[in-house]
Amino acid sequence: MIPFDELMAQIGADDADKAVAALIDAGTAVVEPLIAALDAPLPNTRAHAADVLGEIGDRRATEPLAHALADLAPHVQVSAALALGELGDMEAVPALIGALRAGDWSARGAACVALGQIGQVQAVENVLPLLADDVPQVRGAAAWTLGKLGDRCAADALKQRLSDESADVRDAAEEALGRLERRHSL
Repeated sequence: MIPFDELMAQIGADDADKAVAALIDAGTAVVEPLIAALDAPLPNTRAHAADVLGEIGDRRATEPLAHALADLAPHVQVSAALALGELGDMEAVPALIGALRAGDWSARGAACVALGQIGQVQAVENVLPLLADDVPQVRGAAAWTLGKLGDRCAADALKQRLSDESADVRDAAEEALGRLERRHSL
């Protein structure tokens, strides 16, 4: 096994896969150093630390990951949002709702997906406006999330996306509507 300090040094590298896998295998024993790594100088280190924290699933990471949603590097914001979705902690919902207004489209989309993973139905009103986002990937993430959250109030807005210029958005809207129909016809 690679020594812990060396693993932590390697997670900032572009080819960090082995170090990331070893840290995931180490589990909760490495949560605190990974939380500290969210403040590392290299963005890749911060992003990989967030990824590993999400995989480990320890809710001690919720607040530090929520703070990482404001990182200057968009890929760190994305990793933090997706990690929060994996943790499934309702405490992260306010920060994720705030991240829906991020300047970077990938961070908006990741925050949207995380809200869907957590399943907080009260987020629907914050996700609905993203169906009109300029970026098709964000519109698609919003459609997926609305289907996952399962609130009927999203049906009309999702129906409008069935004629979206993006085939991926149309597909996501159709899938979301199908999910809503199955959930509410039971």
